[in-house]
Amino acid sequence: MFDALEHKFKGTDQAHLISQYEGVMADYVKCLECSTEKHRQDKFLDIPLPVRPFGSTVAYSNVVSHSNYFNTIYKKSGRVSFH
Repeated sequence: MFDALEHKFKGTDQAHLISQYEGVMADYVKCLECSTEKHRQDKFLDIPLPVRPFGSTVAYSNVVSHSNYFNTIYKKSGRVSFH
């Protein structure tokens, strides 16, 4: 929806309205072996909230449990390269 509004408002007096609903999400990756760190910030207009975790048969019960999904620490094993 925001993409359509952004396209429609581009070049008009309403173009600034979209940025009022914009947020920033920070991604952070750290190698536990060599301590290499990477940070990235992504702008967003909406947050996709899954109805239930991948592979689960139980749905999230509320918005707080959804927000915990975005603050989860994942550990990867095997060879991963940092660019």
